[in-house]
Amino acid sequence: MAISIATWVLPLAVIVSVAGRRWWQLGDPVSGLDAGEWLAYGRGALGGHGRSSGGAYPPLVPVMIWLGHLLVGPMEAARLVGAGSLAAVMGATYLAARTSVSMWFATIAATIVGLASVVAEPVAYGGYPQNWALALIVAGVTLIARYWEGGERGYLLGAGAAFCAAALAHHMYFPLGVIVAIVVWMLWLTTRPAAGMASRRTVAAIVIAAVAVVCYLPSYLAFHRAGYDPPINATDQGMEAAIRYAVREAPERWLTIILIGLIGLLVTARRRSALWLTATALAIASVGLFLVTQEVRLLPPLVIGSALGLALLMQTLWSWTRERKGAWGRIAWLAPLVALAAPLSLWPATDSQAEEFIAYYRVVDPEMVEMAAFVDDYSISGMVAVRKGERDWPVGWWFEGLTDAKIAVGSHPRWLGFPRERDRAAMVGDLFSGRRTSDAIVAIAGEHDVDILVFRKWEWIGWQRWQDESVPAIEIVFDNDVWMAVDVRSDGKRS
Repeated sequence: MAISIATWVLPLAVIVSVAGRRWWQLGDPVSGLDAGEWLAYGRGALGGHGRSSGGAYPPLVPVMIWLGHLLVGPMEAARLVGAGSLAAVMGATYLAARTSVSMWFATIAATIVGLASVVAEPVAYGGYPQNWALALIVAGVTLIARYWEGGERGYLLGAGAAFCAAALAHHMYFPLGVIVAIVVWMLWLTTRPAAGMASRRTVAAIVIAAVAVVCYLPSYLAFHRAGYDPPINATDQGMEAAIRYAVREAPERWLTIILIGLIGLLVTARRRSALWLTATALAIASVGLFLVTQEVRLLPPLVIGSALGLALLMQTLWSWTRERKGAWGRIAWLAPLVALAAPLSLWPATDSQAEEFIAYYRVVDPEMVEMAAFVDDYSISGMVAVRKGERDWPVGWWFEGLTDAKIAVGSHPRWLGFPRERDRAAMVGDLFSGRRTSDAIVAIAGEHDVDILVFRKWEWIGWQRWQDESVPAIEIVFDNDVWMAVDVRSDGKRS
């Protein structure tokens, strides 16, 4: 029993250390943009006021954050769910590796994945659903590979549960997970299983997959009804730029690790274990889809597959050299040291890069929280138009999450996935454009049922021109010298 407990101490300590470091870096107020959306979606999923512009999203992470906010507040809930998503990916990688390699090599593989910017960056901007779905996919694919390998039904049921949860976590990663599972199945067939056994296990897996698809259908139909048009590769990066971005903190080291990992999968292909099937399928699906889309968000499975391939290669070298006598036996210790060198060499650069990501995506400050509290208490019946942020980001998402008001979110359309969102953003942009008089802006706001305008005071200074008018038609109702709110209702409607 003591030995069994001891084998969990190292991986747990490493996972907690890496995820805890990111939790600390996220700060309070939390870094990121998307968590405001998750709060609004979670509230709506549980019967409250959801997003004013409608839309849809799989419920798992929004509900987690909303329930967490009831216990520890919105910012701490977002931090915990965000850092937890990183820990989940590391944990899933570790458990996948442990099917064939020792605790030491599995821990190193999990650490490599936890340090990767393509996994850490979603934590910085609030893309927690992506990481939770990724963790569930890695777990589900590992379990289905073990079922196809050995036929134990417990693995089949576990895979089904993981894929059902992934279907409730992310609308794009669930189909990716299905593709990975299909690749695993095709690779497994190359082991030439007996025809009858292959048919039975394939049919059983299809039944489980059908249940997961049923779990996915409500989200899919909701997206379809809302006219979802996903912003794939929203930054319009080409392939070379996307690769550079994915490994930007240590390109030579990352490309070396990925190359060694892929070589490891080739070297160990003779024994097609569940781990090999999982790692190879993750890499194949990731590379294939990335070549088509140049979407950086499709690269995490490649990093995981490569880390698992590296662990598999080092475990093979370790076992092979230890069985030899003479010089080969004396250099067996090189395999664990080489494996350890990977995360140790990455840590300084990846930690610094994570700090940069988190600073870059930090849009919430105490003054914004104060502004949101004012909006929530202010007496209005119409909408609150929140101007886009300095990078054209939809910072109004946070007002949707932190208030019960009807929010019209300003943004560049590239960051928005629903037609109604884009229409609202265009309307907000029109309110903050041009050199209109305060009388003109009150008239336009009235046409769109907008009661107040909210914006960062020094990012948009049109309010100064209105104040210079002899009799302004607007009224400044909040100003903390960072955020400002302007009531644009006609005089008879103001509270």
